[in-house]
Amino acid sequence: MIVHLCPKHSATRLLVGCLLPLTMRASADAGEIQPDRLNFGIVHVAAKVQGSVRIFVDPEELKSGKAKVTAPAFVKVDSVNQGTQEYGPGNRKGYCDIAVTIDTANPGKVSSPIVMSLGKRRVEVPVSADIRPRKPVLPRILVADTPFQKFSTGDAKLFDPWLKLVEAGGFDVDYVDVRSAKSALDGVELSQYDTVLLGEMGLIRLNAEDIAALRRYAQNGGRVILAANAFFMGTVENANKILIPSGLEIRNVEMPNVGAIEVGAANITPCPQTDGVKALSFHRPSPGVVIDHDRTLVLVSSPKNPDEHFVALASTGKGQVVSLGVSLWWSWVGKADNAALLENLLRRKPRKG
Repeated sequence: MIVHLCPKHSATRLLVGCLLPLTMRASADAGEIQPDRLNFGIVHVAAKVQGSVRIFVDPEELKSGKAKVTAPAFVKVDSVNQGTQEYGPGNRKGYCDIAVTIDTANPGKVSSPIVMSLGKRRVEVPVSADIRPRKPVLPRILVADTPFQKFSTGDAKLFDPWLKLVEAGGFDVDYVDVRSAKSALDGVELSQYDTVLLGEMGLIRLNAEDIAALRRYAQNGGRVILAANAFFMGTVENANKILIPSGLEIRNVEMPNVGAIEVGAANITPCPQTDGVKALSFHRPSPGVVIDHDRTLVLVSSPKNPDEHFVALASTGKGQVVSLGVSLWWSWVGKADNAALLENLLRRKPRKG
């Protein structure tokens, strides 16, 4: 079972002295993997495709030295790190983290495991991708942080709705693993993308230069989707640095005494972005408010308060920014008609030039 850990119970993401919540198992046995496989689905030639896994080991096994990692030719191992993680009093687990980049230079289906050896332990991590020729007509999407990473989930089936969305929508996606000491947009040229989807560490790691670049990108015709809520501490603050100048704001609060919220047609604004969307589901969303009604369109209003929303779009220059009041968008997309809404938000006519 996967649960949400409170900050005081998780020592896996640390930023400015505050522990960040994540989705993962409440405890883990040696040999378990997060996620249990890296299936990137359909990607395209020359796409940037990154991910990571965490393999749990007994702390005593770490005394064997540095883990040996072997990988197939299409997988570049970027880093291997070892350490320990606390799961509450008296529950301490060792881990080996492996970060990878997939070679997308040539089309074809690739599938083979990464093998980690540490002492007597040997663990295989299945890795696969369907690399297809790049077509200029396909909408290009930048996703940061990559959902395929060590803090997401133990069960990679959770990514299936997203992978189906990418296939059905015909999207050409780059997945950036936002790693320590680097900004979310380190070395990324935004002008090559039609839409940018930012969540989790992709928002946490934004610096002032990144934020300015994203605002310019939107003003020049791009669309920026910002997935943030109070549950994932630090995401709302940086999302608002882009949203507020555009006329929107996410409130850095959780709705009281609410888990899942079901949204019906009465709270969904009919428009191209909500085409085919009849029902939505939100888990622990942070509501948003409109600052400038002349530049914004509420797509999904809160059934609890008509003055608040869960999804809204703001025009800025030639482009738009989108407020999405959930942080774990790759988990959210599998509920109700959420995938249809996200596909509509991602689908933009590719800019020319």
